[in-house]
Parts: sequence; structure tokens; C-alpha cells
Amino acid sequence: MGDSKRWLTAVGKRRDEEDPLKRYKPLHEAAVKGDWEAAESIFNEDTAALKAIITSRRETALHVAVDHGRAEFVEKLVARMATGDLEIKTDKQSRKRTALHYAVVSGSLPIVRTLVEKNGKLMEIVDDKKYSPLHEAAYYFESKEVVRYLISKMPDVTPPYKDSPFFADDCSKGAELIARLVDSRAYGKVNR
Repeated sequence: MGDSKRWLTAVGKRRDEEDPLKRYKPLHEAAVKGDWEAAESIFNEDTAALKAIITSRRETALHVAVDHGRAEFVEKLVARMATGDLEIKTDKQSRKRTALHYAVVSGSLPIVRTLVEKNGKLMEIVDDKKYSPLHEAAYYFESKEVVRYLISKMPDVTPPYKDSPFFADDCSKGAELIARLVDSRAYGKVNR
């Protein structure tokens, strides 16, 4: 191989190492497939990969695995992650959502439980439209069990309400949540 080819190959490898999307492509593929063994070998070599951005939408391996419904993968990944790492949000195009937002939209109760048990604060983190995971669960309503679980895990809201995602600003998000829950019939039958 000539010197110029060696140089071009070395430059190409360096660029791949510098570009996190290329660098973490094997991790992305492992998260999509739920291939924990492949992901674990990456995490053992590179602990930063646990919270690395691996897609153009600023998703981590956790977001990707949740989005693909890989419950066992998510459970093992969350066990290795720091509590605060679960709070990483996607980019604006994806509405700045946490992995819990993704999980409630898909209706996966096992994944929702795994995330909330590790970090209950996720329940109160809102996306760029100021929707909490409970808002999303009520809106998309893929699982009555997910909605009920989230309600059972909600922290008590006491005055002042300024820090609550349900009563922020003009209370419209709280009212909208109530309307979504009623529309979804998550409460079961009403006895009249």
C-alpha cells in the first residue's frame, strides 16, 4: 500500500473515531436488536458509551432500546447507568423527551417500571411542549396499566404549585391532563 493510501486510511479511521454517530454505530445496532452481549462489550471498553449520543436526534442507547421495546436490554442498561443519566433528553426535533416519554408512548409497563424505579424524578420532567410522561401516556394511551402505574407513582402536589408540571404557568397543563385521562377512560367505568 502506498504512503498516500495509508494516510487516507488513517485519516478516515480518525474521522470515524471523532464522529460519535459513526463511532457508536455498533452500539446503536445492538440497542435496536436488543443484543446485550454486543452492547456490554462496548460499555466495558468505553464507559462513556452508557450516556453517549448515538443518533442524529441526540438519542442515547437507552432511548433507542426503549423505542424498540427491548425491555431486558433496558433493564440491564439502566442497572449500569447513573440515576441522572436517565434524564438525558433528545433534540428539539424529537421534542426534547426522556426515555420515559418514549416508554409511555409505546405502552411498555416493564420498561416504564424499570425507569421509574431507578429515577422517580423522570415523572416530573417535561418535554419541549411541557408534557410530562403522564400527559403523553394519557394522550397516546397504549396501555391502561401504564397510566395507572404512573398515577400511582406521582409525587404529592401541594401548594405552591410552581414546580409541578401539572400546574405550571396558567394551570392549563393540569386541566389538559384531566381531559386526556377522561377521554382515555383510564379510570375504568364510572358508577352512576
